[in-house]
Amino acid sequence: MKKLNQLLFVFLLCLISSSAISQDFWEQLYFPDTTKIRCIDVNDNGDIFVGVGGTNTIGGVYRSTDNAKTWDFVYNIDDFSFLSIDISPQGDIFVGSN
Repeated sequence: MKKLNQLLFVFLLCLISSSAISQDFWEQLYFPDTTKIRCIDVNDNGDIFVGVGGTNTIGGVYRSTDNAKTWDFVYNIDDFSFLSIDISPQGDIFVGSN
């Protein structure tokens, strides 16, 4: 019985500690209010790329190189939306559009 209690205690301790650590994972991105975020990815340098677009908004890709403090509109596709984005290990950016 003592062994079972110890095992249960260790299990609960691991469960509590793993959930407490994950609470600091999410961070808010400060992004222009006039856009609709459709997809997001980060490259190996930590640059953030966001695909945007939607009804009555211009579609394209925004990039932030300073941890989401400022954004550069790096690619414009007018009336279309980027729905998916992926960055290869070589740094190539692939986007899917409608």
